[in-house]
Amino acid sequence: MCGIAGWAGPAGAAIDQQALAAMLAAIAHRGPDGDGAWAAPNGRAVFGHRRLAIIDLSDTAAQPMQDAQGAACLTYNGEIYNHRELRAELEAQGRLFKTDHSDTEVILQGYLAWGMDGLLARLNGIFAFALHDLRSGETYFVRDQVGVKPLYFAWARGGLAFASEIKALLALPGFRATLSPAAAYHYLTFMAAPAPLTMFEGVYKLPAGWLMRVDADGAAQARRYFAPWPSNALDTLPEKEREARVREVLRASVRRQLLADVPVGLFLSGGVDSTALLAIASEVNGAPPDTFSVGFDHETELDETAIAAQIAHRYGAKHTEVRIGAAEVITRIEQLVREQDEPLADWVCLPLRAVAHAAHEAGLKTVLCGEGADEQFCGYTHYLRYLDVATGPHKWFSALNALGVGAPVAQLASAVAGRNLHRAFRADFLRRAALGQEAFWGGAIVFSDGMKPAIWRGPAPGAPHDPRLAACGLGQLGHARHSAEVVDALLAPLDERHSEAELLQRMIWLEMAQRLPELLLMRVDKMCMAASLEARVPFLDIEMVKLTTQFGQESKIPGRKLKHLLKQALRGAVPDDVLDRPKKGFGAPMTHWLRGPLGAHIRQRIAQSQVFDALPLDRSAALALIDAHRATDRDYAVYIWTLFNLAAWHDLHIAEARAA
Repeated sequence: MCGIAGWAGPAGAAIDQQALAAMLAAIAHRGPDGDGAWAAPNGRAVFGHRRLAIIDLSDTAAQPMQDAQGAACLTYNGEIYNHRELRAELEAQGRLFKTDHSDTEVILQGYLAWGMDGLLARLNGIFAFALHDLRSGETYFVRDQVGVKPLYFAWARGGLAFASEIKALLALPGFRATLSPAAAYHYLTFMAAPAPLTMFEGVYKLPAGWLMRVDADGAAQARRYFAPWPSNALDTLPEKEREARVREVLRASVRRQLLADVPVGLFLSGGVDSTALLAIASEVNGAPPDTFSVGFDHETELDETAIAAQIAHRYGAKHTEVRIGAAEVITRIEQLVREQDEPLADWVCLPLRAVAHAAHEAGLKTVLCGEGADEQFCGYTHYLRYLDVATGPHKWFSALNALGVGAPVAQLASAVAGRNLHRAFRADFLRRAALGQEAFWGGAIVFSDGMKPAIWRGPAPGAPHDPRLAACGLGQLGHARHSAEVVDALLAPLDERHSEAELLQRMIWLEMAQRLPELLLMRVDKMCMAASLEARVPFLDIEMVKLTTQFGQESKIPGRKLKHLLKQALRGAVPDDVLDRPKKGFGAPMTHWLRGPLGAHIRQRIAQSQVFDALPLDRSAALALIDAHRATDRDYAVYIWTLFNLAAWHDLHIAEARAA
């Protein structure tokens, strides 16, 4: 695990060592255990690395790493969980290793033995890496199958600069930070900029399951190498056998992800997912991992620390509890914005940051966490609501589009809603249906296109056409004008290959294409790595993803029982009182906090923010939302937090850079 940075392109245009050092210094928190640099003799690549030593702690496993013959060099961020099995396979083929058990060298030797496609077909892990082939002059950039690890890039110095975090790219001498209005427009909908866009114009992120190849002349070509294609292949299995498959794969996933040369901890909320990880890890290891939970001062509704402590005690785990309150949030909020890199409008970042630092202070470098279970096994009540809407009202009103009267009906709905947020929220489903748009856009939608007139004064900006982005194959995703077009672009591969996919499968596909990698996993990576802590996600082990995509709706939630397949698979391993307890969810009491000093602080920041001068955002409408939230029982917390994150990010990264 580490942070990576560097450049690749045609000979003679590379960044110098001073520039690389500045990039690595910006991400030192990702790898406090060491750093390294490498420049290709052919002048076509410069790689840098910050190390967080977890597997093979020896100096021989340091990066960037080159093979003995000098054929290729690798800089890599992540963990390969099946590296021992792959090493054995490579050694059987006669490949010689210089390290004792480095997973980094397995990637390097695997590429040389099998080629990039053969390597990626075998890897099980979380990873983002750059690999330069000195024989061909080509450089590959790869992001793992589900997007646990981020990888950013920008065209600079005649080639492609890359890094684990945007702040490393911003450290490049002469690199100017500018705002992307298109990304900001989509961020207001999705809580995060959809890949390949970022909030910085000209800075992009590789989508989950994609690779990019830069040839010797600097031309880039990106393509998808993995997709969670859905099927109903395993629905014919008896129910008990389906449960056994899930149980076996999860147990194997946890076993793989416990492998490390340092202790592995666990984030414990007290819910089904984290308790399952604790139960299995305790069994597999013969002893429980250290556990960590977070609670909130003077709050009970969202606080699960008492339950988490009871569960930790039940398994005999050494347990640490950390608490945060609104006053602490005010003091930490600027640092939070800096650590996020670009705005992530999810206040779970606050408790996640606190518990990550607690684990770091306890001496840990890596933890297990339960991300991905709800998305794969349908654990959210709003999934059921969307299923009802899509098969009911949305389906009926979609007939208007087929009859050719959808557009005027949509215009009428928008006119009636006007700039009233409540009316716009209700009218938006009618508007989407009448226009033939998808009912479900994701599990965390804030201002949909039909709701944006309440805050955005003007047309959708649309991303400027970047011919380099189009030429490399990411134009369809990166040049969407309206947020509905982002949804269409994300669903297009599924519609082309599996048009018969069930509605729930479409919803899960969309979650795994956008919300999971760009919001949920991004918040885990940024908050944990800011504390020099790696987060591992057993529910998103690639073998688990391949399994769950083969179950249809009736296998996962028969009789509309949320998370039924997973819960039944865990019966006997996880206590019934945990499995049968209503889902609470990991969050923060933001609704209440915004009615106190934190709300006053945020109001002041929004009142002064320059983002309202840079974008066609209505400052008075934003302030009115805050005032209504603080003076009435109406809950506008998600809208306020989304706008605040945008404003605070802009003033930190854009306004300050412009002033400098």
